[in-house]
Amino acid sequence: MVISGPTYYGRGIYVIDNFYAHIDSNVITNVRTGIQTTNFYRANTGTAPRIMGNNVSANVRGVYHNLQYANGDTWTIANNTITAGAHVEAYNEGLIFNSLFDSVGVVVQNNEISNHYIGVNVWGTHSTNILTIEGGHISFCYCLWIIVYKCGQRIWKYQSCPWTIGPGPEQYCV
Repeated sequence: MVISGPTYYGRGIYVIDNFYAHIDSNVITNVRTGIQTTNFYRANTGTAPRIMGNNVSANVRGVYHNLQYANGDTWTIANNTITAGAHVEAYNEGLIFNSLFDSVGVVVQNNEISNHYIGVNVWGTHSTNILTIEGGHISFCYCLWIIVYKCGQRIWKYQSCPWTIGPGPEQYCV
């Protein structure tokens, strides 16, 4: 599927409220947010959800994985190319993970992220599971920005770009 040029506040693909899906092989351009997931808390009864093989050019957020909690399933976000759009705003992010709670995890593999102010942003998370970031490359971005909570204390991790992930996984208890 090719998605291009919705309204100023437009999202390319938005799945919400436990609508588990395979979001695969899309070309998304000239949007504010390329792909967004929000409010997943029920157990998944189908195949494992994923965001895979997409080419996203977004002006604010490339892939925004938001509000995953309770019995929500682990998503895989893999093999995507995420770049800043032609009308990029000053503060923009390639991958953002927000509000991961309880035992919900995320597997992030082999994504190519470029030209965003922040390549990967992890914040507001209190999950007992692991966020695994493995493989891929972040280039021409300001940083990898991670704010995590460990034993009730907020811990900041900052890594400037370019950043190549691997060969082993980077794991953060979020």
